[in-house]
Amino acid sequence: MKVQDFFNENPVFRHEAFVVFLESTGSHRTKTREALLAYHVKEGHLLRLRRGLYAVVPRGLYVPLVTRGYLPLFRSRTKITSS
Repeated sequence: MKVQDFFNENPVFRHEAFVVFLESTGSHRTKTREALLAYHVKEGHLLRLRRGLYAVVPRGLYVPLVTRGYLPLFRSRTKITSS
């Protein structure tokens, strides 16, 4: 199974589940795990919801760079105006 298959089957997952998946594919290096997660967060494929908890960003959905990391996930693009 590839990493993308794992993401498709687990839209929200904990770090521990990702570790178990990678160990089942033969990858036991901690640096490899961390590098894979960091890459997918940086590329916008994953959102880090909190420490050890990730959500998969559906393909085709634009997630602004400012929302990645620990910042609030979704900000409204509408402006509030007084009537």
